[in-house]
Amino acid sequence: RAIEAEALNGYGLELWRQGRFDSAQSVLVDGRTKAIEAGLPALAASSLERQAQILMFRGGSAARILEMLAVCLRLYEEAGSESGEGNILNKLGYLRVAQGSGDYRQALAHFERGLELARRIGNRATEMLILRNLVLLYACQGDYHQAEKDLAQMFTLIARLYDELNRIVLENYRGFWLLQQG
Repeated sequence: RAIEAEALNGYGLELWRQGRFDSAQSVLVDGRTKAIEAGLPALAASSLERQAQILMFRGGSAARILEMLAVCLRLYEEAGSESGEGNILNKLGYLRVAQGSGDYRQALAHFERGLELARRIGNRATEMLILRNLVLLYACQGDYHQAEKDLAQMFTLIARLYDELNRIVLENYRGFWLLQQG
C-alpha cells in the first residue's frame, strides 16, 4: 500500500504541475486514501494540501480550503513533520489575508507559530514566505511601521542569502505596502 500511495501522490503532483487539475484531483484523492491506509500521515497531508491548492486556483470556498488545511496540519503534526506544519500554518494565515476575511488576529497567530517552527528547524524558505506574508498582513491592517520593519528584515535576510528571486518578489510587496499608504 505504501508504494501505491507514493506512486499515486507522485503522479498526482506531476499532473498538478502540468495544470491538469481535474486529473490531478482524482489521483490525489486516491493517493491520500492509500496513504492513510498505509499509515503515512505526512504523505496524506501532502496530497490533501495539493487538493486544497487546486481549490484555491479554481476559486473554491475559503471555508472548505481552511477545513482541508486544518486536516493537513493535524496530519503533519501526527507525522512529526515540523516543516509541513510550518508550511500549512503559512497557508492558513495567508488565506485569511488574501481572501480578505478580516480575521487578521488568527492569521497573525498562524504566521507567528509557523515562523517559530521555521526558524527552529532552519527552514529558510518557509521563514521568508511567512515574513513576506506578514508584510501583507500589516499593510492590510494599516500598520505600515511594522510592515516597513519586516520589509527591512527581509531585505537583510535576502542579501545575506543572495536570494535574487525573493528580492524581486519582495520589491512587489514593497510596492503593495507603498500603494496601501496612498
